[in-house]
Amino acid sequence: ADGTLVVLDQVEEQIGDVTVIGDWIVEYAPSGESRGVWTTFDSFEYDPDALLEFPDMFMGWSHANVLRYDAERDRYAVSVRNFHTIVTIDRETGEELYRIGGTDSDVVSSTGETALFYGQHGFQLESDRLLIYDNGSPERNSTMIVEFGIDLDAGTADRHFDYKPDPPLYNPVAGDVTRLPSGNTLITWAYLG
Repeated sequence: ADGTLVVLDQVEEQIGDVTVIGDWIVEYAPSGESRGVWTTFDSFEYDPDALLEFPDMFMGWSHANVLRYDAERDRYAVSVRNFHTIVTIDRETGEELYRIGGTDSDVVSSTGETALFYGQHGFQLESDRLLIYDNGSPERNSTMIVEFGIDLDAGTADRHFDYKPDPPLYNPVAGDVTRLPSGNTLITWAYLG
């Protein structure tokens, strides 16, 4: 509301003799001043062995791809694709608040899983639900839309809704999902049309 522009951008960090490309959230005030809020290096430890899972490393080690701002709670949520995680960050302090998905998720499914989605892009996160464009893995070869009821106090993520096109579509890059005020769900399949 104050005119600040917020950008999700790549940032480099030297780790030993390797230059690693991560991601960060940068705010640009109307005055022109900039402030780094958070980086993927703040929340994830670089592991060179983990790079083998993703052949598209030109997109960076962490490949954060979607940034959302929650004005009511003054926090950011960012999709970190290569960790199959949504991270929420306090805007003022840059502190990680919680994660949904991935190995260090703060919520688990009813079957005890933390791997709730894979290679995700677009999402909507509210206090008690997550609607997400789950791109999927090459092995699954199918992209789907999933909605979870989230209870941070109980540490649970219960699947409430999913949509899988028939026949299946697999979109390894981009894509978005939005719940419209009407209750309909708008899915953007990116280059799949």
